[in-house]
Amino acid sequence: MWDGRIVSRAIELERDVARDAIPFKVLSIAPIGGLLQVQIEPVRDRHNRPLDESLEGARAWWPATPPGSADCLAVDSETSTITLRFVRGPAPAVGTVLMLYEPDFYEALAGLWTQPDLQRRANERMTSKPGMFTPSKGGKVTKGVRLRRAQADALQLADQSIGLLHGPPGTGKTTTVGRLVATQLALHSASILIIATTNTAVDQALIAVDDALVAAGMTKTRTRCKRIGSRVEAKRYKGREHLLPVSDVVLFDKLVATEGREPEKKDIVAWAVWKQEVDGLRAKLKVRVEEIVTTNKVVAITATAATFWFEALRAKDFDIIIVDEASQMGGASALMLSLLGRKVLFAGDPQQLAAVVRSPHPDPRKYLGTTAFAIFRAAPTVFLNEQSRMINEISEVISKVFYGGKLIVAKDAEMDPDWRAHRRLPVIRGERQKPLRVDLVSTDSTWSQKYRGPIRYDSADKIVSIIRDLTDFDVELEDIVVLTPFRAQKTLLRYMLKANNMRGISVSTVHRAQGSERKVVIFDPVDGSGTFLRGSEGDRLINVAVSRAKSQAILLLSKRDRENSTLDRIARMAGAPGYEQIKVASYSAPCISAFVKRSDFPACLQKLTIRIADIVGTVVAIEKGGTQIILETLSDQQRRKFSVAHLVKMASAAA
Repeated sequence: MWDGRIVSRAIELERDVARDAIPFKVLSIAPIGGLLQVQIEPVRDRHNRPLDESLEGARAWWPATPPGSADCLAVDSETSTITLRFVRGPAPAVGTVLMLYEPDFYEALAGLWTQPDLQRRANERMTSKPGMFTPSKGGKVTKGVRLRRAQADALQLADQSIGLLHGPPGTGKTTTVGRLVATQLALHSASILIIATTNTAVDQALIAVDDALVAAGMTKTRTRCKRIGSRVEAKRYKGREHLLPVSDVVLFDKLVATEGREPEKKDIVAWAVWKQEVDGLRAKLKVRVEEIVTTNKVVAITATAATFWFEALRAKDFDIIIVDEASQMGGASALMLSLLGRKVLFAGDPQQLAAVVRSPHPDPRKYLGTTAFAIFRAAPTVFLNEQSRMINEISEVISKVFYGGKLIVAKDAEMDPDWRAHRRLPVIRGERQKPLRVDLVSTDSTWSQKYRGPIRYDSADKIVSIIRDLTDFDVELEDIVVLTPFRAQKTLLRYMLKANNMRGISVSTVHRAQGSERKVVIFDPVDGSGTFLRGSEGDRLINVAVSRAKSQAILLLSKRDRENSTLDRIARMAGAPGYEQIKVASYSAPCISAFVKRSDFPACLQKLTIRIADIVGTVVAIEKGGTQIILETLSDQQRRKFSVAHLVKMASAAA
């Protein structure tokens, strides 16, 4: 049972972090066409927050008489410059401190958790007993693209009061959600609310529904599916205007055309004019939420907007709530939003990145860091086990390291010559590239005052060379993405690529890359042995980074990076050079005796690298009701079974 007062307080603690000002020192100012360009540098404080694009949309404030304020329109992290619009008061003075305040996304949710009726219903849902779930063969589905076995099973989750759909990378989770919605509309004329954490995820889910309805020949039903929200990319909906509550088609076409004329940000005045025009057109397309909800069968909305419009959505009492990318949504949000309907399906992947919680207090981590997959772990579940993104060699590693060996390449993909041709690896200097490659780096990370975070010049240099090789041998720039966990390294990489005339290469933090895919992924962990990449959160980040790759994943690792057992295991499976120097006998791993007396033994062993006598390996599975563990040895990647009772007896004898 959750105490609503404690949950609400936890949300307020997280809000306090977001409301806390991020200080920057003003280095120079330049008025440009009604805007204000301000070059700034971070002030060393507890935030250690570098300047990056995530601060676009933040509110700026600075001391003056009267105090000044503005909206942060754009951020250029390479030049440490922000562009301010709607400036109120005098401009900031050089040498003074300017504060940036991030948007507050939790205000509405905090209010909902103070309502006794909603608290009671949330606890009732959380403690409800799950029903028995055995998917039947030959269940009714709409016409369309043939579903894989697990995808067809997943459609039956809609008949459960609570269901969990695990969708590892490339398994067609969004396609499955689309077919599930179409089937429920065809069989039961159900009313369905689709919720996701980001605008992109909402758009993708709704478009998947539209595609499924087209395949099923349900033309009329398509017009009763609508997207709520003004933060949509109109170009996604070209030819699908019926999904937007648009009464003015001319205005919509103008928005599409305007979006397509986006100037480069380096011409900040032109970009600001364009941004203002796009925002104005989107605002004109807004309609009443209540009207959309009452007149349509399917409604799609972001989680933030759903908490804001909670009462309007609540009036509908939807038959089914589908929370997509639920592994990225905090438990307090997921549980509250599930009350908008009689049944709820949570779709996502708990092995990928979870919601980011910044407060150090344990309560926000409990209520906002926990996901629906943990809250409802006993609910009926379907695991999509066939993926069609990654080439087999990458898929096998991802499967063994993160999914207990359950994830495989879909047969329909493997048999498709076009699928294989698209993933054909480049030949560089007469040598066919490996799907999973590890390049050794001689230095470790250092803290950069300039970039306000950990960086590694050695790996950045190597990445420039790798990209030059790839592009010289016919790999397209748009087929490559460079991923790193740290904003500081991202900024350094962008600077170095720009300095080497390598424009057009996508460089991103791993968090921003979730949901995307590229033929070639270059992953630089920078500080693989640090706390940020250790534990379950670190594993999820590594999983997301490597599993973006369709045909090749290149990891840059130092010797210290290989102290991270997950990175070490991946490198060993990739046959990384130099690994013969690391003897398993000297590998630093805790002995099994350190765990046997713990109250959570053997569950605490999951994914840990441990030593049993002279055998060192990673626990990849716990089976037979917790009475047996499966250890994958580091020496030869063989799987060995150990009885938990025998391990306890052996540890007791040694003591």
